[in-house]
Amino acid sequence: MIAVMELVAVVLVVWLVIARSGRVRWPVAAALVLVGGAAWLGVRAFPLGTAEINLGSLVLAVVLVAAGREVERRTLGPGPRLRVVWPFRLLATASLLLVCCASSDWIRPAPFFPGSDVVLPLPSGLHATVEPHDGTDCGTGVCTAHLTVAGRPGQSPADLQAELRVHARTRGWTSDCRPAGWILTRGQECLSIDVTPTGAQITLEGSRN
Repeated sequence: MIAVMELVAVVLVVWLVIARSGRVRWPVAAALVLVGGAAWLGVRAFPLGTAEINLGSLVLAVVLVAAGREVERRTLGPGPRLRVVWPFRLLATASLLLVCCASSDWIRPAPFFPGSDVVLPLPSGLHATVEPHDGTDCGTGVCTAHLTVAGRPGQSPADLQAELRVHARTRGWTSDCRPAGWILTRGQECLSIDVTPTGAQITLEGSRN
């Protein structure tokens, strides 16, 4: 999906071109920068809500530009038509491209790798190794990641598994699977804990509805 910062940057450039009053131009421009920055942080804090954050940011950016234009129209009167037609066409084209590029992800959202932070950090004394994964770890609608866990000296694999299950419940895993994503990218993430000869393995799966 197109980076949200790039989308808001397009709207910002269009606004700087069409704005007629400095008193309106710079407050709206500052608001657009804040929208872009907040969206950038939001995508990184809530990656499963990328589609909603990108779409919401674009809509808010367009609303800010429209509001700025309305304020200028009321204070300065109608502007020259030739000066504003092509920037608005550019803005409309950018919006259309966003929808076209993102629609395939929204209609058929791809499975995902749950972040290891859904179970990490582990209780003191336990050591986890996140196994590398790539696209080959995605099957039919599901992506799978693994963490290998070593217990404390002398701790049996069965005791380690029991402790990890208790820890998972404290991290919100009241069942093996739970909802993940927002409105446009709803899905679920699942967790399982299996005993290995030397400790335990945590398996994380991410799928879309």
